[in-house]
Amino acid sequence: MKIHMVVLYLYLLIIGANGEAKKKSGGRLTPEENKERLETSALTTMISPRHFLTSSQVVMRDDSYRWRWNSKKVKGCDKEKGQVNLEVPKEILENIGILKNGSSRIDVTRAVILNYCLTNNAMWQWSQAVMVMELLNSDVISYKFPRYNEDGERGSPVMKQGMKDRRWNLVGLGAQNISYNETGVLRMSWVRRQLCREVGVCAYTPPKPTEPPKVETTTTPTTTKKAEPKKTKKPELPPVKQVPITVKPITPATKPKPTVAARKLTKKENLRHTPSRNSQPKEVQKVPNWMLLARTSGRNVLTTMISPRHFLTSSQVVMHDNTTWRWNSKKVESCTRENGQVNLEVPDEIVREIRLYENSKNSPIPVTRAVILNYCKIQPTTWKWSQGVMVMEIEKDIGVGGGYPCLADSELRIREGIDFTTGVFLFPQYKGDKYRGGPIMDNGNGTWTLVALGAGKVFGGENSSAFGISTLQEQLCEMVGVCFRKDVPKLPPAKSPESTPTASGTPSKTPEAPPPPSASPPEPSTEAPPPRAAPPARRREDEEADEDYEMYLKRKKEKEETEMYENEDTDLLISKDDFNDCDGRRGGLQSILLCLFVVEWLWVVIAGQARL
Repeated sequence: MKIHMVVLYLYLLIIGANGEAKKKSGGRLTPEENKERLETSALTTMISPRHFLTSSQVVMRDDSYRWRWNSKKVKGCDKEKGQVNLEVPKEILENIGILKNGSSRIDVTRAVILNYCLTNNAMWQWSQAVMVMELLNSDVISYKFPRYNEDGERGSPVMKQGMKDRRWNLVGLGAQNISYNETGVLRMSWVRRQLCREVGVCAYTPPKPTEPPKVETTTTPTTTKKAEPKKTKKPELPPVKQVPITVKPITPATKPKPTVAARKLTKKENLRHTPSRNSQPKEVQKVPNWMLLARTSGRNVLTTMISPRHFLTSSQVVMHDNTTWRWNSKKVESCTRENGQVNLEVPDEIVREIRLYENSKNSPIPVTRAVILNYCKIQPTTWKWSQGVMVMEIEKDIGVGGGYPCLADSELRIREGIDFTTGVFLFPQYKGDKYRGGPIMDNGNGTWTLVALGAGKVFGGENSSAFGISTLQEQLCEMVGVCFRKDVPKLPPAKSPESTPTASGTPSKTPEAPPPPSASPPEPSTEAPPPRAAPPARRREDEEADEDYEMYLKRKKEKEETEMYENEDTDLLISKDDFNDCDGRRGGLQSILLCLFVVEWLWVVIAGQARL
């Protein structure tokens, strides 16, 4: 469609009974006159030398289906005959005029409201419809006028520049504001068929009747058919009468662009986009097996595995934003801060209603316990848009073939400029206000790490929020035993086991046997081997020890002080019986056993040489 972009000031003249325009008093407009001007003016866009697009508000009112000048009710559509558009009566057209250069008036000879019969009442109240006008004169090019961004303004053109020819194309007309933050636009693609049908403005050049090709009178009908291929050459269109103008071209508005041009990825960009970085596909698991789904009444929430039997998700699985339980609508009891309450145990009757689904499986996993962490520390105003983090526990452990993500601790720094240790951090909105519980991962240190859990859109703002996992490490350790490894500056010599004295002199002779470097400051090599003999012996003691939780934490801390075999401070210890890494491997324990075997073998060899 060849579109000439112009902007006109469409001024609606109120004609009196004698056919003459009402006289104005002159001078500054009164508030009533200015209100009338805003209600009866609209932006108009030229789409051909004699056709213009604007809003139907020029001739019809918003509050009722009535014409502006005679207040007559607009006739209903004859749907039996398939009526789609509405012709504006001639008595209404007499009141419409376009001022040329602020003086001469151009009459509108025809006006049609496109897709009028397809626009429902709810849509009409805020958008009305697109109207095409036809003029008798064809020498109108462009006009300038002061632009007003009022609530009731419609008909403003929405333009888009082509990617190849860089020409401006009309893609829609303004349709007033849908809501406080959104503006409606009526798309040209919706009315293109009616434009072609009513006024002949089509997306292609419509065929015009031409004279038959000149042929000899003696030719037969068969020879006439042979001459048909000559029609492939389209006749030249008659030149359009050009009127010299001195109006400067109108530059596009500098306001926010209504449409963003889409760009396909180049082959080079696509290589950066694909995980394999080449043309060969990489086999990856579509959904990690540590991501599950917790179903609640009316909403599903993503759930992240942090141990074989513990999962993190949003509290909206069990609670409404108004702090009532989902299934029985009972009010949640207040916290007893006198007793130092921080977390909230979910009642058993609510826990039994939770449905936890593993990937590609239809049968739910029973949930036996659920705790909302730091519930008593969250302010009521924050709770309404964020809720809190909930940890769930199941009865039987499930497989961790693909492992599960590590958890970020207070020492981890993921991105410069973002503090993950303050509890809640903000980032540009990526989902709606009720999307919570989704994991926010980072692979900056070479290991997939869970750094935050989605908390939804900030109330009254344009950002999304998330709960930092590092601020939950104390509560996770206390409530479900998912604890974080802490760096110890120096190993205490008094706690070295006496069962491996042979390792005391070996470090200086066996420099190739030390374990992987630790994240803590360098230690003297004489102190490193003795602690590595402790894990097997203490592992048996742990299995036979009592279940007292405080003693368990104390023994585990001693283990952590002697197990500095990883250069990774974000791994988590799942339970006292599990030495797996956070990705499900048992490399740490194998490394310790291998070191013990090498030390023992070297000691035997050295002792044998000494006897000789």
